[in-house]
Amino acid sequence: LTTSRQAVGEAMAFCYDHVESAPDISEVLRRSLCRCAATTSLSKRAARLYLCSDVLRNSSQPLRGAQAFRPKIQAFLPEAFTKLSAARRLTSSKKPRDGFDQRVGATLRAWARWSLFPPAFVHGLEAEFFS
Repeated sequence: LTTSRQAVGEAMAFCYDHVESAPDISEVLRRSLCRCAATTSLSKRAARLYLCSDVLRNSSQPLRGAQAFRPKIQAFLPEAFTKLSAARRLTSSKKPRDGFDQRVGATLRAWARWSLFPPAFVHGLEAEFFS
């Protein structure tokens, strides 16, 4: 998975083409963000976050079972942002770290605009990431 719109869009389409497996797909997403190797690049981590974001954005669509994604993903986001923050701190190069900060910050701002979660939840994720 890359951060290109096409790649993320294709992965999101896969998720919704198999919406009956939302709990299993959500678990794969959780592991991809929370249990990835320390050597996983920031770009790959951002791509995985983008996929979660797209799945969340579309979870309110009138597709049977689509709403099952939101609570599953919301449940692991605090852990995911702890892991994303740790990866951010371990990156010694300023340019990739700054780019990652921008990508994650933009994702959080989008979630706030879309009212996906209560504001306090999004602020908590932001505080965890930038701590």
